[in-house]
Amino acid sequence: MKKSLLLLLAVWIGIGCGACAFSSAPAAEERTESTEPKEPMQQEEEPKQSREDISKQAEESAPSAPQDLPIEEKTPENVQQAEPAEDLAEPAGEAAVDYDLTAFSNPMVFSAIYDMILQPENYRGKTIQMQGQFFFYEDPQTGTPHYACMVTDAAACCVQGFEFAPAEDTADPRDDFEAEETMILCGVFDTYEKNGINFCWITNATWTNPLP
Repeated sequence: MKKSLLLLLAVWIGIGCGACAFSSAPAAEERTESTEPKEPMQQEEEPKQSREDISKQAEESAPSAPQDLPIEEKTPENVQQAEPAEDLAEPAGEAAVDYDLTAFSNPMVFSAIYDMILQPENYRGKTIQMQGQFFFYEDPQTGTPHYACMVTDAAACCVQGFEFAPAEDTADPRDDFEAEETMILCGVFDTYEKNGINFCWITNATWTNPLP
């Protein structure tokens, strides 16, 4: 009886072990397949274009330049001459001013006049315009009037300026200005000699009144 039971138990164990072995075999195969390294997917490589192919494509795509176009040669016959402008301002009747001192303050005008007196050769023949005070003096022996336009320095303690000779066909400046009245004088800078001394003055002078 014991032998028959042992034999039955052995057969049952053998059948169980066989079943386990059979059921575990596919799993092992699956594990084996999963552990094997998979080959990376190969991407389709795009065909590489060489520089020559790219340049050829660019030349083919670029618009072709027109050929056999007539080229007009510039000759004296077909060149249009530039015409002078008609709207240019005509030169003023009065001479242009070379040194306009009316835009400067009295101290600067004082310095400019001082330089003209020291270096008259640099200004001789130049048109000067200045603003100052009108002065006149009449020679008691000859009765000849003398006119001058004077400016003061910064401290208003020193005065200097130029004697001037009115232009022809002009009125007497005493008819237009009182003594020490402000005037704008315009004329040509020059020098003259008297008793061996050189004096600076303004010739061909004209004047205006800056005050309304």
